Amino acid sequence: IISFFTADQLGFGPRGLAMIFIHIGLVSIFTQGVLVRRLVPRLGEKRTALIGIGAIAVAFVLLGYFIGVARSVPGLFVALTVCAMGSGFANVGLSSLISLYAGAEEQGRVTGLYRSMGFLARACSPAFAGLLFFQAGGTITFAVAGALLLLPLSLGLA
Repeated sequence: IISFFTADQLGFGPRGLAMIFIHIGLVSIFTQGVLVRRLVPRLGEKRTALIGIGAIAVAFVLLGYFIGVARSVPGLFVALTVCAMGSGFANVGLSSLISLYAGAEEQGRVTGLYRSMGFLARACSPAFAGLLFFQAGGTITFAVAGALLLLPLSLGLA
């Protein structure tokens, strides 16, 4: 959705989109290669996952605002940074929690189920977000995505 939204609101073409994905990749490498490795032992897996989910939720709302309302390229890259960092924290934290909570005899099955659900979500969410984007616009789409993340965040905090 970000490619449609940035093209529509910020006039991004292939070069701009390449910069977005390069930025996300570099931030992800730094997050998972440096930050997560150092912070997970201090924060714990659950807190790491919750920080990541919360960061993604905030980043989605910021993306909707910075692209659709403020039309700010620097703001876009700030939001992308928060999103990529949050994703790194959430992915590592959740994967670790899955392996910690599953018994030794069921780790393979539980991990496989977790990964399958992740693939299913990554397959279905673009279709849902695309429909919402073309019906309600990008700002609403990103706001809804951020709001939807409040459910797993609140479950994790409970």
